[in-house]
Amino acid sequence: GNNIPSVNEEDTLADVLHDISSKRLGMTCVVTKTNVIRGVITDGDVRRYFEEKREVHLDHVKAKDLMSISPKTTTADVLAADAVHVMQDTLPKVMHLPVIDAERRVVGVIHLHEIVKAGIANV
Repeated sequence: GNNIPSVNEEDTLADVLHDISSKRLGMTCVVTKTNVIRGVITDGDVRRYFEEKREVHLDHVKAKDLMSISPKTTTADVLAADAVHVMQDTLPKVMHLPVIDAERRVVGVIHLHEIVKAGIANV
């Protein structure tokens, strides 16, 4: 629902930063109007973007400029322990996995720290 971090491709940098900060996961999903995943933006993606493009007008930066396309995802029927393996086997390693349905709509997000906190996996 509304607790899933998500923005649209045309949302501004301010929208992206607000969503990342307010949802407290260190990331947000970039979705279409029908909630289909297009990409992911992490706080690290934002930092790397500005390290690379030092002379950019902040007002012109959109979510589509910051997002990583084709993010790793999982589905609701996958065990959390298996999701951890996906996170660890991905290079670079990921801390979050969007959970999608059969139509690639975002239905949740798994965060590695929450899995460890729940005692499901030791990382």
